[in-house]
Amino acid sequence: NLEEAEKLQMLKNMHKSAEEIFNLLENLLTWSSSQRGRIEYTPGKFNLSTLVQVNMNLHKIPAEKKEISITSDIADDLVAYGDREMINTVLRNLINNAVKFSHKGGTVEIEILDKDNFFEVIIRDHGVGIPSGDVKKLFRIDEKYKSRGTAGETGTGLGLVLCREFVEKNGGEIWCHTGEGKGTEFHFTIPGYTGEADENQAS
Repeated sequence: NLEEAEKLQMLKNMHKSAEEIFNLLENLLTWSSSQRGRIEYTPGKFNLSTLVQVNMNLHKIPAEKKEISITSDIADDLVAYGDREMINTVLRNLINNAVKFSHKGGTVEIEILDKDNFFEVIIRDHGVGIPSGDVKKLFRIDEKYKSRGTAGETGTGLGLVLCREFVEKNGGEIWCHTGEGKGTEFHFTIPGYTGEADENQAS
């Protein structure tokens, strides 16, 4: 007995709920596997620029729904050294958060600084920001920070915990600059590929 518009809205709501449940399960399974030592650290050289582009494309549709543009101005030949899939998870979570907490019509910017033997990746949004009292909760499993996105998106609170674990596993650091109503910048570092020295260290 529902009107077509009502049916369409219900289907959209069901789809959104399914996506949120999928993201929750994905993060829970990844975190659980990490804690049980079931995720192997398999470092190697990989094109960091390509990995950033893959994740930009992955978030293109949800960004377009909010009229948000994802931009980057990075070289196309930045070769890092680490576990590609771990860094992929970090990028996916951070870009997803940036889109989630950006206002309609906003911009998410991705920058990579080449600092001798490592790269510093910066993912910047101009959205809602994080209250100063909650910053210390961001990377902790025992004191999770959860907030709804600008379109009502929900999160698991585990994404940033995974990011910290994976970045540190790869010999890097992760931190953020933020302020309520001032947007957020997440920074993380990863070693650059320097040749045989990296591969000898892994072996």
